[in-house]
Amino acid sequence: MEKIKMSRREAMRHVKFWLFILPAVLGFLCFSAYPLVRSLLLSFTDAPLIPDPDYPAQFIGFENFERIFAIDMTLNFGPALFYTLIFALLHVPIIMAISLGLALILNKDLPCSGFFRVVFYLPALLPAVGMSIMFRWLFTPGSDGFINSWLQSVGVENPPLWLGAGSGWLGLFTILIMSLWGFGSKMIIFLAALKNVPRDLYEAASLDGASPWQQFCRITLPMISPIFFYNLMLTVIAALQLFNESLIVGGTTKQTTFVVLYIYNTAYTGANPRLGYASALAWVLFLVIGVFTVIQFAIKRKVAYYEN
Repeated sequence: MEKIKMSRREAMRHVKFWLFILPAVLGFLCFSAYPLVRSLLLSFTDAPLIPDPDYPAQFIGFENFERIFAIDMTLNFGPALFYTLIFALLHVPIIMAISLGLALILNKDLPCSGFFRVVFYLPALLPAVGMSIMFRWLFTPGSDGFINSWLQSVGVENPPLWLGAGSGWLGLFTILIMSLWGFGSKMIIFLAALKNVPRDLYEAASLDGASPWQQFCRITLPMISPIFFYNLMLTVIAALQLFNESLIVGGTTKQTTFVVLYIYNTAYTGANPRLGYASALAWVLFLVIGVFTVIQFAIKRKVAYYEN
């Protein structure tokens, strides 16, 4: 079989291509692929956080996973997963509605619409840790918190216990409010999708007497359905992996100890940090997210509209 000769110019193009993508490939291998494989191997061991030369980690098979489903589902991991799902059930529809609603408003030819696009998108650029610290200051119980301090100044003797021990479900509600702050990125994606909807479809529907609600249901939603499911998938995954808000302002009650925070506490805190068991917990969460993703893909194939 005759070999295909490559010119010097084509060879240089290949070399430049691999040089350009090399940082991304190395970054993926070092910071994504290796930790993924390492955590899978650790999930089958009893490895502690700090290795002990006298007591090396032992391979224990599926004991970590058996403990999760036999014991921890009723102790800590099960409640943490339950409250995480409750949070996701509330967070996802609210932030999707806010993002799509604002995108629909900004898609109209209104004065200063460009200014408001920037204003609504800016919070998405702020660091999550910084925003969490700001919200902690706002909702801190007692006179140290801005909201409770203001409530006391207007005559409220016993303001709500937003955060901390004893906050219970109100703590989860507070974290829900905090999580809605970063809707800007989803709004911009929705806005880009709305810009691609042909205007003649709306004109034809108006001539046929279709109401704005009918146009939204029969034209807007079908035309942006691929982008809608894209945003929905990212929002569900982010809700199930919520960590910063739970770490900085939550974690003191079961309702505010979400599953990723529980995995973090298992691996890095306490008198006996268990890295192997935490890795097993992480893989169970990975499977849960995978199930939700597969379900969304199945629904997307049946519902989403594509021109081709």
